[in-house]
Amino acid sequence: MQLIGTILRAAGGCSKLLYHVGRVAIWGRRADSLCRNAHHSSFTYRSHTCGELREVHAGEHVTLCGWIKRPRVLGSRGTVFLPLTDATGLVQVSCADDLKEMREFVSSLRAESVVCVEGVVEKRPEKDINKTLATGDIEVRLSKVELLNEASDLPFQLSEGAPPASEELGLRERHLFLRTAGMQKNLRLRSDVAMAMREFLQNENGFVEVETPTLFKRTAGGAREFVVPTRDPGKFYSLVQSPQQFKQMLMVGGFDRYFQFARCYRDEGSSSERQPEFTQVDLEMSFVSEDGVMSLIEQMLAYALGKAVPMATFTPPPFPRITYDDAMNRYGSDKPDITFGMELKNLRVGSLNMKGFLVPGVQKHLTNRDIASLGEEIASLNLNTPLYFATAKRKALTTVVRCDGSGSGEMVKGVSCEDVLSG
Repeated sequence: MQLIGTILRAAGGCSKLLYHVGRVAIWGRRADSLCRNAHHSSFTYRSHTCGELREVHAGEHVTLCGWIKRPRVLGSRGTVFLPLTDATGLVQVSCADDLKEMREFVSSLRAESVVCVEGVVEKRPEKDINKTLATGDIEVRLSKVELLNEASDLPFQLSEGAPPASEELGLRERHLFLRTAGMQKNLRLRSDVAMAMREFLQNENGFVEVETPTLFKRTAGGAREFVVPTRDPGKFYSLVQSPQQFKQMLMVGGFDRYFQFARCYRDEGSSSERQPEFTQVDLEMSFVSEDGVMSLIEQMLAYALGKAVPMATFTPPPFPRITYDDAMNRYGSDKPDITFGMELKNLRVGSLNMKGFLVPGVQKHLTNRDIASLGEEIASLNLNTPLYFATAKRKALTTVVRCDGSGSGEMVKGVSCEDVLSG
């Protein structure tokens, strides 16, 4: 950048020259002083972000940085419109048709290239206002553009409405996948929730954040651990499963309220519930009851979600609580998803007592043949006991089908509707 500045000074800031230095192209002259926004633009040479400009900024000279979408040309020799975007939103930049060199340069830019632009914010004519865009009332009249990094051909498109990339492609091209709206939203929401949790624990309740070691000795019991070799033969570290021993030492040492966002490592097979590494909000308290810990967690979640997602609605504390035995009896799991509402019931089919759940209106969607064909699905589960599917209408039993590991469905007779739906 020092070389570029020297070239510009030697050229006297001529407004009709276009300079290329390596992969950097500069048109025009950089402003000597920049107005900086105290939020997103502090300590940078941009004055505003793309998504914050509004009608109140009309007449201001601004400096913006971001990724460009595909330039649009109005007519064969008309104005060139350059959609510019960053993490905060999108703004339209326009290049007047009387600036031939700049218009040609802007038209040649490739989509998703990184640029820095300068210009004056102008209010759009009434007929050109875009009400679907937060910055739709204004546009930036371009006076200078600097190409910071030119994009090559993209493996997938990032434009609005484009089909999402496959998971494999998204992982391989992670730097592009991170630009998508979903990834931007998720990571920023996670950051906001984590900050709110820190505020609640440290500022509101006197917790101390302590970072504990990752390399430690093997912990007896629990999951398998990752082993980290050392230069000394026969000696190694283990990556901690959780900071259990460290936080116990902190309690004994007088830090009676501790927390951290702890990285945990467990050498287990990956599944929907397990992964090799994850982050957990780890905390410990002294002189506290079980109810006190649960109340703290409830209020922390309510505080964090209220801060990070002010418009969201959720159940205020205290949250509904359920015992382990009740969870297993009603849902068959110690971590039930209660949003489905289909609780297990004690059912009796003939002389058999069993668990089951009622699916309202299933006879509208499944025929007796459909129910019988479920035996093929059940066969793959290697169940030790058979499953029964019953349909009833107006308290009159329609059919009861017995499905087991043989892969077949068998009609069961002599069973009353009251037997099936009792319990």
